[in-house]
Amino acid sequence: MKILIFEYITGGGLAKQPLPESLLCEGEMMSRALIEDLLEINDTELIVTRDYRLPLNEALKAEHITAITITPESDIDKLLLNLANKCDAVWPIAPETDDTLYNVCRLFESSNTALLSSCSDVVKIAGDKMATYQLLKAHGIPVVQTYLLNDKYDIQKHQSWLIKPIDGVGCEGVRKFSRDQITTLPSSDRLILQPFIEGRSLSLSCLFFRGQGQLICVNEQLIKQSNGQFLLEGCEVNINIDKQMYLQLVAQIAIIMPMLWGYIGIDLIEIDPGPLVLEINPRLTTSYTGIKSALGVNIAACVLDLINNKMAELKFSSNKQIAISISGAASAD
Repeated sequence: MKILIFEYITGGGLAKQPLPESLLCEGEMMSRALIEDLLEINDTELIVTRDYRLPLNEALKAEHITAITITPESDIDKLLLNLANKCDAVWPIAPETDDTLYNVCRLFESSNTALLSSCSDVVKIAGDKMATYQLLKAHGIPVVQTYLLNDKYDIQKHQSWLIKPIDGVGCEGVRKFSRDQITTLPSSDRLILQPFIEGRSLSLSCLFFRGQGQLICVNEQLIKQSNGQFLLEGCEVNINIDKQMYLQLVAQIAIIMPMLWGYIGIDLIEIDPGPLVLEINPRLTTSYTGIKSALGVNIAACVLDLINNKMAELKFSSNKQIAISISGAASAD
């Protein structure tokens, strides 16, 4: 099987723009982990795009890989479609910001190639934090109360609030404000407002397929706060925790969003009496990079099984907790 991997940040999606250091490390980590997993599968060939400013790492120098350099002069959409049509499948990884992941999926859907991710229609919903909140709340899923910044809300109800881009990724653009500061901000329909809730920042790594959901592991996100801003420093993959409530949550979300497909991340805030959903990430997440070491299972192979209309039962050969640090994973020339 020949597979095109397009990781937006490291793969040339920003060839005409500066590379954001905050997303570069995570993009490099996810791309490398995915390549290594796919190369374990017999008779697999990979085409991987690479931003011209980034060196080829060791993973890209392996056999059965063709690396394609993307420059500012490249007609990237045309190039990606040509590459996709030479492959059996394409695996896109991109941030949801400004509909980037949605547009990438739409582009590849116009090719004759199998998409190893959720379709653009569900990416459009999951990439919009307000739309996700409204959908999950309507079906009784516990979620963090969410408003558009220009909505009416009781500002006095909480001492501190978080403002986020409606389609941001990770901690990008997340700021903490006191209720007095909120009143001075201009209204916007591209920013959401959520109460700041003290709790444990968790994420779920999952597989989804036609209304079915499998929980792979529960992870803890290591988030640093400084001057009202937030930074994801890493995560603990496969933490030791009672998974029963998360199994039920994943099954419910699979029914509500039956078009979710492949690897999916779900961000939560854990409080007493239970978790509140923050967002759904219809793509690889940083936690993916620690799953094989933690559980001994090749999730990329499990995703490829979905092409054959089957969701295999996950079989783990180990059960470890793995620490992932986000720092220095890639650098631009």
